[in-house]
Amino acid sequence: MRARSSASAWWSRGLQSSAVVLGSLVLDIGCNHPPGLAPPADRILVVQGDGQEAEVSDTLRIPPEVEVVDERGRPVPDVAVSFRVVEGGGSIEAVPALTGADGRVATTRWVLGPGPGSNVVEARAEGLAPARFTATGRTAIQVAVGLNHSCLLDSGGTVRCWGNNRNGQLGTGDTLASPTPTPVIGGLSFTSVSAAELHTCGLTAAGQAFCWGWGVSGQLGDGSYQSAASPRAVSGGYRFANVRAGPGATCGVTVGGQVLCWGYLLQAGIYDSTPTPLSIPPGSGSTDDLAIGRLGQVCALSPPGAPRCVPGGTGYYGGASDVQQIGLGKVSVCGVSRSLGVVCQGQTPAGPIIPVALPSPAEHLSEHWSQWSGNLSEADSGCVGVMASGVYCWTPNNGPTTAALQPGTEALGRITSLATAQGHVCVVTRMGAVWCWGQNTMGQLGDGTLEPSATPVRVHLFNKGRVPPR
Repeated sequence: MRARSSASAWWSRGLQSSAVVLGSLVLDIGCNHPPGLAPPADRILVVQGDGQEAEVSDTLRIPPEVEVVDERGRPVPDVAVSFRVVEGGGSIEAVPALTGADGRVATTRWVLGPGPGSNVVEARAEGLAPARFTATGRTAIQVAVGLNHSCLLDSGGTVRCWGNNRNGQLGTGDTLASPTPTPVIGGLSFTSVSAAELHTCGLTAAGQAFCWGWGVSGQLGDGSYQSAASPRAVSGGYRFANVRAGPGATCGVTVGGQVLCWGYLLQAGIYDSTPTPLSIPPGSGSTDDLAIGRLGQVCALSPPGAPRCVPGGTGYYGGASDVQQIGLGKVSVCGVSRSLGVVCQGQTPAGPIIPVALPSPAEHLSEHWSQWSGNLSEADSGCVGVMASGVYCWTPNNGPTTAALQPGTEALGRITSLATAQGHVCVVTRMGAVWCWGQNTMGQLGDGTLEPSATPVRVHLFNKGRVPPR
């Protein structure tokens, strides 16, 4: 029982028998409100819908809902509440609605804005402080693919993987396949991701490298020859600026420019495995790009743009010094050169230079591209994004090669990240959307099915679903 000073005008309109007036004091003995008179609203509480994440421009799963209560926390019905977007763009049901008998009201739909980052909605009622809902919009910024799995890095630093997971290459802590993106466990925030046939690696903002998946050749770099279904820190305490996963091996460039590799490598003409980082040629210094071949070859691209490979040496593409990116397959090295366009060459500088014909000159190429070789074929295949013209892929021959437009890719706009594997391709567009096409036996296209597609299918960052491995 609590004492309260003289009765207000509100109480003077009629007290029920549960209150007794004693002089200037009102003794409230579990007071009930007069019939037909609602208690005064005191504040708006968030019930649900706060703190969600979704892909930009998507509808959130849980619509914002609030409860209006009086000073004692009791629900207040028939209060007009409106919802409006105050940050991040997007849209929400804006028509004011009245609270129900439980004091609650919800909007039916909240669509996030087109850009990554914070989105804020406020619920307002006259005379009350607004209740705020925050949500985060995510986009993809990078994609990586392995033999039958794929991964993306989103704008929040989360790596999400899908497809085959028999060796733990999805990093989900188990070996269940997934036909849609699933976050890598461990709570790590990454700045880049790289995938190989059966393992995946990521790099944090602090320069620490982590790998997961197939590890029997030491390619995880954690000092063991064991596979892992969750991220394992690469040993040695190195700070890396770049990490690249390859067939059976992984390489990285430290912030000081040292090239380190671990896994199954070709060293001095002898194949050997090492489970910890090993310093190898092509030497030290600033390195812009790395590539690892199926047969243990490692190539590095250093300013002013001349590839150096081990084995193989230097002098690729006639000594061109303006190569921007390199890719390494089973039998060839391909590069993007400002002066030569896209060109391929055998794994020694003595091989012929094979130009790849594209509809636009080299300066119109997207700077992101990927090149890969199949398990059994002696021919490598590659793909490249041509600005606003689509994705073109090729298989180098012994002479000039013409790249073929991939059906449906001309509608994707500019490509900002691209990765290819034996049977599928994935890209990130300028708007941060992920599209994949090709084979899909293990759900590697990420669209929630196991059906192949000759044209791009959309991959949604926050879809969930698991299928047993075949």
